[in-house]
Amino acid sequence: MRYRLNPSGNFGKQLQRLIQSINEDIVVALLQACRDPETGVHQARKSCKEIRALLRLLRPQIGVEAFRHHQARYRHVAGVLSGSRDAMVMVNTWRALQDERQELQADGFDRVTAMLTERAREDPLTSKGQAFFVDLALEMEAQRFLARDWQLPRRLEDLKPNVRRLYRKARDAERRALASDDIDDFHDFRKRSKDLFYSLRILIPLHDKRFKKQVQAFEAMTEVQGLANDHAVLSEYLETHRESLGLAADDEQRLTAAIQDRLQALQARAHELAKALLKDKPGVFVKRL
Repeated sequence: MRYRLNPSGNFGKQLQRLIQSINEDIVVALLQACRDPETGVHQARKSCKEIRALLRLLRPQIGVEAFRHHQARYRHVAGVLSGSRDAMVMVNTWRALQDERQELQADGFDRVTAMLTERAREDPLTSKGQAFFVDLALEMEAQRFLARDWQLPRRLEDLKPNVRRLYRKARDAERRALASDDIDDFHDFRKRSKDLFYSLRILIPLHDKRFKKQVQAFEAMTEVQGLANDHAVLSEYLETHRESLGLAADDEQRLTAAIQDRLQALQARAHELAKALLKDKPGVFVKRL
């Protein structure tokens, strides 16, 4: 069961328990993947993102060397699990887009469905079998770390400068993305927003319902950003395999336009949400914690 922070007790030790608890979540999710790969992989990857965000939050206390070591470990785990998940997301993204755009329902676009479905069937994790997930789970369990040597914040007040740093990074990334047409800038905005969201979410037990609603608003923004990223991934994949797809020129133009329209609409929605959530200066935001 996930450990939750509480207002009493040693705050530093609570943070240690939280880190260990998230690591245990990854182990459980990997074991779940033995019988339900899609759900287990999804949960394991989410927990990897969460613990990496927590490590970024605590970076000033844990030091650069330890931060890089543990970041690399969880990035590796998420990476080896990414292939099948990305393939299924592309299928779902395409189907949703096709449902809402009538021009994409013509017979010629069956080629897109066929290509993406075949890509999803070629699941590199399925061929590895249950032993792959068990071994990875055992690796995570064996390498779990006890952060006893880290000088972690002893109270919430000591953690505020770290939250301020993550908020500033998210705010700066949003401004860069808003002024840019580069998808990489939006991708960075999404990553920095996730860092902030996960970091704020662990603090919910220490705050009132108003704070919880604010965190939920950040989560809603990251979900919109995620949908935008799904369309960017789909666009890149189809562009890379354009010749193999063999669409007629008119169909290819309609496909590209439909994906870009949806992507831009989602990006605009994310910036609209960010306008309210990231409007304050970092110091003002942190004072409200």
